[in-house]
Amino acid sequence: MRFNRIISLGLALLWLFVAGVRLGAQAIYTPYPVPYGADASELESPEGYKVVYVSHFGRHGSRYLLKKYAKAGYENCRNNVSDSLWLAVKTVYNLHSGKKGHLSALGAREQEGIGRRMAERFPSIFAAGRIRARTSMANRCRESLVSFLMGVESVSPGFKTKISSNLLIYSRYSRGVRNNEPALLKDLRRSLWHYASVPQLIDLDKDFISRYLAADEWQAMEAGGEAFYYGKLLPKSLKEAKISRPVLREIVSDADAALSGKRQYTADLRFGHDSALVPLCSLIGIQGFCPWEGQTLPVGSLVPMAANIQLVFYRNDAGNVIVKILHNESETSIPSLTPIEYKNSGQFYNWSELRSYLLRR
Repeated sequence: MRFNRIISLGLALLWLFVAGVRLGAQAIYTPYPVPYGADASELESPEGYKVVYVSHFGRHGSRYLLKKYAKAGYENCRNNVSDSLWLAVKTVYNLHSGKKGHLSALGAREQEGIGRRMAERFPSIFAAGRIRARTSMANRCRESLVSFLMGVESVSPGFKTKISSNLLIYSRYSRGVRNNEPALLKDLRRSLWHYASVPQLIDLDKDFISRYLAADEWQAMEAGGEAFYYGKLLPKSLKEAKISRPVLREIVSDADAALSGKRQYTADLRFGHDSALVPLCSLIGIQGFCPWEGQTLPVGSLVPMAANIQLVFYRNDAGNVIVKILHNESETSIPSLTPIEYKNSGQFYNWSELRSYLLRR
């Protein structure tokens, strides 16, 4: 049994590595990579413990281009590209009519799947619990919440949910990005990268546009997109990551209230954006999100569409609380903290130690 689990883990890590290399160049336009073995059997509770609370923060699912990118790309490409490429761009632009910035059908499926798997993994959370869900004001985030809850409903109907659109969002931008945005929107190569990256998110062939570009030209665009969003999203230091401290403090406060019984919520679901999720993960110190510690992973493997972190809280009869941390539904770690190893259940952190660490960040 243990040997089989090791083999499964090895295959999962290999798959994630390959997915990160293959899709990471799409940066923020990477579709959600459903993790290998993401089913209920993969998250066994340690002996004597049961799940009592889940804290979730997710990026919205796959979406259509934002209005500014759709419009700029259409105008930049007109009269400046080949006839065949222009026809492909125009087709993608027309598909965006009335949908710019909204969740795509793929995005809805991504969120539905995450919600369904969460309900399958942690049935007690939804069977008799009350759920609180918060989103940013963006339509794609509210649509993501609805799809997520539809996934939960398919497994655990009848749960109660309190929904609001007042999620704290603390976006981070590299210096000068906003000031330079007018120039960036006029850049033909950047426009082509946006247009060539989005087809896979709206159920078109992923090469719908890139097939009309020379291989070396497309590779250069991919590299440029990856470098741009790596610099834009990932903090360069712990100090920069502290822009997300209010969100982290809210996560700790909500967990305290749930564990103490002051609030009768068994899960807190939050839906926001990559610009909020990335610095939050960096501040927590999650593996791969801290460039200042020598961690360098592709943006697409860190924050694909529908990217998420889940803190899963377990408690035993003695009242001891331990926490498992999941990134995109797969177990992850905080390298600066020493986890507790439980046979057949993986790594956990003692909540009292993890809580003190998070409040010091």
